[in-house]
Parts: sequence; structure tokens; C-alpha cells
Amino acid sequence: MNAAELAVRKFGRLDVLLHLVGGWIGGRRIAEVDAKQVEEMLQQHLWSSFYLVKAVLPHMHKGGWGGS
Repeated sequence: MNAAELAVRKFGRLDVLLHLVGGWIGGRRIAEVDAKQVEEMLQQHLWSSFYLVKAVLPHMHKGGWGGS
């Protein structure tokens, strides 16, 4: 059972998704950061968001939310 299913079980429905994602390799200036490190951060943020939306959206659609 994923987090979305647990939330539906506890609260009965899902109306909204608030997913705060981000982060930065701390302590360095942009000029000192390797592009590969930035790519890894972006991939992590993209895929975590993608999979979370995929898990939540079917439940939101049942309640008339979440667009198409």
C-alpha cells in the first residue's frame, strides 16, 4: 500500500497534493558545482514528483479533482 492509499484509508479522500521538493548541494557557489551533481538533483526531484502525482491522481479524480 502506498502513501496515497494510506491517506485515503485514513481520511476517506484526497482533494489536493502539496509536494514540496527541492534542495541544493549546500556550501558551494554555483560556479563550483559540477553539472553532473545538478543533473542528479534534478532527476531526483523530477522522478519523486512524477511518481507521487501518479499515485495520488487516481484518488483525486474520484473526487472530481486533479484535472484530466
